[in-house]
Amino acid sequence: MVAQKNTPERVNLTHFFERKPLGQFDLYGLNPMVSSELYKGSIPGHPLGYEKLNVLNQYRFCICFENSYINGYITEKIFSCFAAGCIPVYIGAPNVVNYIPKDCFIDYRDFSGPEDLYTFLTSMPESVYLSYISRIRSYLESEQSYLFSAEHFLETVKGGSFD
Repeated sequence: MVAQKNTPERVNLTHFFERKPLGQFDLYGLNPMVSSELYKGSIPGHPLGYEKLNVLNQYRFCICFENSYINGYITEKIFSCFAAGCIPVYIGAPNVVNYIPKDCFIDYRDFSGPEDLYTFLTSMPESVYLSYISRIRSYLESEQSYLFSAEHFLETVKGGSFD
């Protein structure tokens, strides 16, 4: 599992994982929350680049907490996880399920705390993990995900025309 950047929830979860066996949690980012063996450095390259996908691809889960929790504010963080085949453990837009099916990510708000999440993640059967990955792929291939595509962005910026 991997986490990035500092928010109170990220810091609390990082401190929780500091007490778990090494190798279960890795921390990446520009500003380490802890000075421990968990910190692996910053991910090189662009936040939307292949370097990030190559790092995320090494993990089953990523702590994917937005910097702000505002309706409709859904950034590249969750989509980078999807693209890398990594299941996001998400906190962010309260209305995220209006845009992304709930069965494509693990909503941290569904857990009573870090220990509850830890138990869920470490006891997840392979079949459940593969079901998440399958639903993520289906979502990315659906029209529903188009809203977050580069093509949609260009249409919006250019007023619906590529000319």
